[in-house]
Amino acid sequence: MYVRLCFAVLISATVFAQSPRLHFTTRTHLRCPISMSGILPSKEFGFQSVVFHNDTGKPIDELKLNVIAASATGEDVVESIALSVKLAPWQSKRIDVALGRVQTLTPLQPASVILVVASADFSDRSHWAAEEPVIYDPVFFKK
Repeated sequence: MYVRLCFAVLISATVFAQSPRLHFTTRTHLRCPISMSGILPSKEFGFQSVVFHNDTGKPIDELKLNVIAASATGEDVVESIALSVKLAPWQSKRIDVALGRVQTLTPLQPASVILVVASADFSDRSHWAAEEPVIYDPVFFKK
């Protein structure tokens, strides 16, 4: 009986050791015209939906988002999406993005999975792109 219990504990420890924890978070550029909040994960996606807030006085027509897998060896963009959104000045809206597929990210074993606004297109045809320093948000989502 004691041998079976020890064997069961050993098997459990091995299974848990092979199940990496994914930490989902956001990263924001200093001059990003969009802020993100209210991130809701699902069983399948680390970023199922996000509340986007237009922090400018200009309407936004499109956002490009990147999902970055960060580990000790560096960062890689693993997903990108261009969203057609209509955000009036200072407006907030929850949008279903379905990014950060857990099944795809688990084998990569990243330390963090980061959602970033890569660019924004405004209705006046101006454009903002993420080409400056970043700020890491302190909120982490574990899956």
